[in-house]
Amino acid sequence: MDTSSPFVINVSELRQGAIDVELDEAPSHLDLEVEDAQFVGRVTGRLSWRWVSDRVVALGRLRATAQMQCVRCLRELRQAVEVEARLVYSDEPSPEEKVVDLDVDDEGVTHYQGEWIDAREDVRAFLLLELPDIPLCSETCKGLCPRCGADLNDGPCDCAEAKPDDSPEWKKQLSQIREEL
Repeated sequence: MDTSSPFVINVSELRQGAIDVELDEAPSHLDLEVEDAQFVGRVTGRLSWRWVSDRVVALGRLRATAQMQCVRCLRELRQAVEVEARLVYSDEPSPEEKVVDLDVDDEGVTHYQGEWIDAREDVRAFLLLELPDIPLCSETCKGLCPRCGADLNDGPCDCAEAKPDDSPEWKKQLSQIREEL
């Protein structure tokens, strides 16, 4: 375990007093490389770690920027990701827990063993959950022309001025296939 990471906390030190951590990390330190989004810049923020009623609690705000592709026009866009983080850890095993280092119960408490807590996976999950399911460059994005593929945000395409066919191309192709069968 990389104990020099700001996301890894020594519980013994925390019992002696609160630990405030300023974050300024590369996205690669949190394994934020996902298929549909690329995190660019740094992950910044602050986490305040406290020992509260036999539990470790971390509260803070995290910020990052993700680069994605608009689902309508396929343009690249940058999305600010900002999240309030609340992490709770307990060394008391959950009733279902056997021999697992980390396990999350229904109350959002992550169970740990030993003297170190590695919050990287939890922080990663907070950031990834804030990504939009359907990224759009704008709410008014017009998308691409289904015929010629032109970006309709740049203005109408040439086929918009052409006389529309009574039957879309896919219907013609489907009719031809039916006739052949």
